[in-house]
Amino acid sequence: MFPNKVDVLCGYTCNNNCLFCFIKGRKTADGTTSQIKKILNNLRAEGFSEVIFNGGESTIRRDFIELVGYASELGFPKVNVSSNGRMFCYKDFARKAAEAGLTNAIISMHGSNAKTHDMLTRVPGSFKQTMKGMDNLIGVGVKTMSNTTIAKQNHTELPRLVKLLSNFDLVWREFIFVHPGGAALQNFESVVPTLTEIAPSLRKAFDPKRGFTNLGVESVPYCFMKGCEKFVVTQKMEARLVGMDFQIADVNKSRREEAKIKSPGCSRCKYNDKCEGVWRAYAERYGLGELRPC
Repeated sequence: MFPNKVDVLCGYTCNNNCLFCFIKGRKTADGTTSQIKKILNNLRAEGFSEVIFNGGESTIRRDFIELVGYASELGFPKVNVSSNGRMFCYKDFARKAAEAGLTNAIISMHGSNAKTHDMLTRVPGSFKQTMKGMDNLIGVGVKTMSNTTIAKQNHTELPRLVKLLSNFDLVWREFIFVHPGGAALQNFESVVPTLTEIAPSLRKAFDPKRGFTNLGVESVPYCFMKGCEKFVVTQKMEARLVGMDFQIADVNKSRREEAKIKSPGCSRCKYNDKCEGVWRAYAERYGLGELRPC
């Protein structure tokens, strides 16, 4: 049996400048081609079945297609990329990536319209490029999912965004409450909403009566999703995160034991064994008073 997925953070360089970027401010140099190939060799030897090229933005690397092909040649059954999708707006680039062995893609979409998305990425025209990129990836047979960071600027648009994304043949649509680190921590007051504030929009977006499937919400406790609990995602599929200057051997353990926290009352919740609680940085600013055991 193969282990799970592994995230390879190739470097911090990016062609977006998101208001909530978790890695903002990190200075470590991007990995070289040989460094990343060595990492891939080691991971495949350990039996990992799916690699995710992550960043920053790995698709702007000159060796991106080469690295995808190398991972495929090593025999990874799934070769994935987590991306803002902009490079894939070029149909030839999407085709070459698929031909090299790219099987899956996670594309970040942060607004239901260009005004919101471009304001959050701080790149005019990025919404149009990301939309086109998703369409091109699907067109060349890459299994594609979307990834949305929930922030103050976009949470009221979530119902519209779910509907917009339903127009694409996506295998999954994930909505993730903003992680207060990097730029999100620097811009905390303007970017990070309270969970109480976003709960009405979340429940409206995920209302089972709307009939949308293949979607989930992450980093939001069950107590804010009453009536929509089945959509709560409580565990990352990645077993390991490998960067050029660090490694997290067990992503889920790190999240549960280090990055997140619960209130004392959570022990009485019927979802206590599943729920991770809230980000510690969130609790330091807003406290734990919002949490109510189900």
